[in-house]
This record gives sequence, C-alpha cells and structure tokens, in this order.
Amino acid sequence: MLDYFGVRSEEFQFVLKTLASYPVDRLSSEFSSSSQIPNFAFSAALCCFQLECSGVSEEHIRTLLSACPEWSTAASPLSESLCANAIRSFPEVPKQLIHKLKDSSCDWKLLGSFPDNFSACAGVKKLVDIYVERMHLLWKSDRVLLWLHRVCVQVSATPFPPRPDLPLSAFDRFCRLISNDFSDNVTVLPQEDLQAQAAIEAIDRPSLFESSNPLMAFLMSLMPWIDATGHVQGDVQ
Repeated sequence: MLDYFGVRSEEFQFVLKTLASYPVDRLSSEFSSSSQIPNFAFSAALCCFQLECSGVSEEHIRTLLSACPEWSTAASPLSESLCANAIRSFPEVPKQLIHKLKDSSCDWKLLGSFPDNFSACAGVKKLVDIYVERMHLLWKSDRVLLWLHRVCVQVSATPFPPRPDLPLSAFDRFCRLISNDFSDNVTVLPQEDLQAQAAIEAIDRPSLFESSNPLMAFLMSLMPWIDATGHVQGDVQ
C-alpha cells in the first residue's frame, strides 16, 4: 500500500500529491475521484492534518491536492473537512480503528451511532478491513486521536445520508483480497498443537537405532544431526 509506506516515512506531501493525482480510472472506469476509495480518503485527511500541524500553509496543501477538486476545494480547516467527508462515506473506519487501538483517551460512545457496513458492499468492507489492519498504528498518537474525535463529534451532529454515492460494482475486484496478507502479525499454530504434531511425527518416524548393532548405533549417535531418539533433526543432504 503506497499510502502506508508514505505516511509511515512521513512523506506527507508526496502522499497527498500522489493520491490526488492517482489515475483511479485504471482500477475501474466507474471511479471518478480518489475520494471514493476508503484508504485514499482517510490517508489524505491524515496527511493533511500532519502537514497543518507542522506549519505548512493551507494554500500549499490545496496546491498539492489540485488534481482532485473535491479535496482541494473543501472548506477550512481542510484536514477536518477531508476527514469528515471520509467518515460520512465510510463510517466503519473510525469505529474499527478505535476498536483495534483499544483507545480510552476520549469518549468514543458517539461511534455507536455510526452505521456498520454503510455501503452494504463486500468490496468496500474488504478495503476498510485491510486499511484498519495495516494503518491503525499510524493513527494511535494522542494528537491524531484528539483530532479524529473532534471530527467525529462534528459528523455525529448531523444525520448520515441514506448511502454514500459510490460506484459499488467497481469494488467487486477487491473481494478476493485477504486481510491477513496485509498484516504485520504472523499466524502460527498454538504451541500445544505444535508439540502434539511433533509427537505424532516422532511416533511415525522409524528410529535409525532400530535393527542396528550397538557399535553402529553408538557411532550414529555422535552425529550432530541425530537426536537422542535416533531421529534426523531437520533436512540433511
């Protein structure tokens, strides 16, 4: 994910310019704006906020977003407008972010009024799940969470539209993605299962000491790749 590595390396201006000018029509001719893709929408808002905090002028930020008029012409303060628009289209994202981060620094009860699976689209849900899995740690700072909470309060003050104006069929291609492929966590078998499997394999494998004369068994036991039970440890060429 380009936005993940860009935000992580704090190349916020590069990310904004890239997301705004990204040829979304290559993904599907039905996409007309980068704002229609959840990870683009939230990453753009986050980068905009980080640039504002570092003292970059709003005029310069709007220049970076010039390729996406929906972003570059948003109301001031720009980061809050971008974040609010992203939440109105994909309200599942802040709910899942806070659940993933287990944050208690703010009162997040208001998220209970945000709809789940707002778009009723499996492809959108898949992108949201992947974004939260991959990006949640980049939203964990107190400053970012306070900003997100402030925007959520603003959004909750007005009713949500019936459904976001999104080209839902264009998201079908994302249904085949696997969320765990975008996670830094490695899924492994529980330790007890690994031990049980090792025990089964030890039973199934014949010992090299069987049917060997004592001298040959002694000499084989000196080999570093033979364990005490007479089994080969690992693959020995």
